[in-house]
Amino acid sequence: MGLVVEVLAVEWMLPLLEAHVHHVTDYEYHMILLGTLRLALPCTIAWLLSVGYGVFHLYTNLLAELTRFGDRGFYREWWNVNTLRDYWRLWNAPMYGFFKRHVLLPLYSLAEEVEISLQALCHSPSPSMEKKRKGPSKPVKMASFVVIFLLSAFLHEIVMVVRKREGG
Repeated sequence: MGLVVEVLAVEWMLPLLEAHVHHVTDYEYHMILLGTLRLALPCTIAWLLSVGYGVFHLYTNLLAELTRFGDRGFYREWWNVNTLRDYWRLWNAPMYGFFKRHVLLPLYSLAEEVEISLQALCHSPSPSMEKKRKGPSKPVKMASFVVIFLLSAFLHEIVMVVRKREGG
């Protein structure tokens, strides 16, 4: 698999980069965009082979086999989804479970406590609390998902920086 990604990089990506590198120094933005679009397909193929198959399938299952870890649900059928939200939920099941348990649910309960505190200060029940709804309101859900997305992006960037500093 590493050989396939290397051949992909040397035979497809490197010639594209060499053909478009002078456009960057000449500030030809339309050609930079064209070069970026031409790199999209080989970069996606390389990412799916190296990260998707290499890390999420081979490496995690090897570690699970060596440690006799029974639950092998590292990813679910992300290739069959219709929405971006379902994709993010299914493609990395351990991260989704971690963020749901340790970030999303505490944010929901915090938002509920804040809403109750605000009602106590105003001495009047809000229309949203008069009718008992299931779960948090849409603004709370959206804010929670934004917080989780930013936290996930931050943690992934830390992993990449540590990997780069180690020479990987």
